[in-house]
Amino acid sequence: MTSDDTTTAAAVQEPASPPHPRRGKSQWFFRIDPSPEERARFLDQLGIYLTAMYPGCPPQWRLELIKRARKGGHYGRLGEIAGVLATSSIRHRATDYERLLRVNGGREGLTREEARQVVNAEVADSVAEWRHGSPEEDEGFVAVRKQFRKAWRKGRKKPRPVLTANENAALAEYLKGWLERREQERTERPREAAD
Repeated sequence: MTSDDTTTAAAVQEPASPPHPRRGKSQWFFRIDPSPEERARFLDQLGIYLTAMYPGCPPQWRLELIKRARKGGHYGRLGEIAGVLATSSIRHRATDYERLLRVNGGREGLTREEARQVVNAEVADSVAEWRHGSPEEDEGFVAVRKQFRKAWRKGRKKPRPVLTANENAALAEYLKGWLERREQERTERPREAAD
């Protein structure tokens, strides 16, 4: 092999991408790079998902979660992104997590893992409270989730942006209709009570 062959072979090979700073089995959604239109669509879908699946979340807090997703470039499956945003936000804003990291003057505080273990039950309770009244058990919602669960299992294990986008669109469309039906039921109840 001549030096020209070596140069050509090196030019053909793509450079290895640096490892992603976030690790963990559900952190793959940070690696998808959607177009601006897809990102805008995703943020709209995330707003619908948070409204339906976290009805106990205060509206202002929900808007802050969407702003955080926009600023952080979050994109992926709605359920995973919403779960990460909600638990992280509750952990940092509604528990002693930050204080536990600084116990005894900064360097001698608990590790992140230790602090998370301390506040884990409190975070889980808050998330459960926010999710109370969501369509989690609704037959239509379960059917949409089941349809995409099968599609994810059939394919390879790495995420597929097209499947993610299709799943998000189907979930958001169903949840938007669910929210509209729920609002219609609320407005009809006072009329029935008045009659």
